[in-house]
Amino acid sequence: MVKVLADISGEIKEQIGKCLSSSNVCGKDLREAHYYLGKQLGLQIQSDKNLKSTNVGVLVMMRAGLPFGLGLADGLELSNNVDLLFSSSSDSDFTKYDYVIIADAVINTGKTIFETIKRVDVAKVIVATNVISEKYLGNFDNLDTYSVRVSANSFKGSNVKSVSNGRGPDTGDRLFSSSFYNYKFS
Repeated sequence: MVKVLADISGEIKEQIGKCLSSSNVCGKDLREAHYYLGKQLGLQIQSDKNLKSTNVGVLVMMRAGLPFGLGLADGLELSNNVDLLFSSSSDSDFTKYDYVIIADAVINTGKTIFETIKRVDVAKVIVATNVISEKYLGNFDNLDTYSVRVSANSFKGSNVKSVSNGRGPDTGDRLFSSSFYNYKFS
């Protein structure tokens, strides 16, 4: 089941707006928005699960999940022992964690998440994302999943500068390249 961020008002709403594919926001500003939203979701997970002095591994799906995962870890670290792990080096011993939280910026079908869960192989896995596609929510019925928001859209990230025909700017490209500002978004 997917649990959405409880309070979407004020600053949170503004930061969500920056994350939209059509927002024209890239680079540093987009990374800061992802970090902020990750931290807010981390605080909610901590509250919902009553996590205090818990050993948590935050497994960041590289590369787009990095700013979101860092914020998530920082939100959780206020009351827990948190290790940052990265998908590119996920040969860790996950059994030492009370929870492993798999953090990604965007989830469409969930294929990458499900492949990662097989490698983690522990009972207390939580999936956390900035946005998940409404079209694939059913894929997460049996997983403890948190998302800042659910989107009716499901774009395939592409090397494009606008959203059209089911394709949109790749989130990773927008996060790590401020040169997207030089392109015209429609």
